Amino acid sequence: MYATGNIGIIKNNEIKSKLTDIYNVMSLVNKFQENEWSAYNFGVQRLFGDVLSPAIRLKIYENLEPNGYTGEKINIPNQDRTIEKLKDLEGLNGYIVDIIGTRKTSNVFMLGQIEGMKSVITLINKELE
Repeated sequence: MYATGNIGIIKNNEIKSKLTDIYNVMSLVNKFQENEWSAYNFGVQRLFGDVLSPAIRLKIYENLEPNGYTGEKINIPNQDRTIEKLKDLEGLNGYIVDIIGTRKTSNVFMLGQIEGMKSVITLINKELE
């Protein structure tokens, strides 16, 4: 509605205001997630590139879901040595902590968006009665 300018067809100012809030927060969340992805995840990928083969990384990425890894156990050649290499990667722990922190922040934003949308639905339903 904002992209087309059709937000003006909504006459109820409370609904319009809540939709505006949702739109503004969603824009902020999208920018936040873009920055998070590029800064943290690409940094981790660069670090992993020297330790995990492209085939193994691809297998991991194919099975990543929002709640974690969902695939089968991956057999990594020389697993103990690979784990030691990962432990020795300078900056990896910091990246992981930052990714976890920003994921939690994104989740808080998203939960707020869900509540905002429920509120708009309630207002629309009242308007339709």
